[in-house]
Amino acid sequence: MDADDRAGQGRIAALVAAMDRIVVAMDPVTRDIFVRHRLDGWSYKRIAREQGLDVHQVERHLADAVATLDLGLRRLGL
Repeated sequence: MDADDRAGQGRIAALVAAMDRIVVAMDPVTRDIFVRHRLDGWSYKRIAREQGLDVHQVERHLADAVATLDLGLRRLGL
């Protein structure tokens, strides 16, 4: 592995660590919905049913999660 590969891996590790900190700091319901959809692949309908919400509320939580993640990464210059 050359220096460029190591530098790239370091940047990726920093990005993943930053994303983890931002997600952990989210509102618990928003975080759960984000993780279930983006990482576990659950549909909006399934999440809504499991959370006792309607699909529109799930959409709003996901939009909030993405905005929070985007803002947090921008503040960190990532």
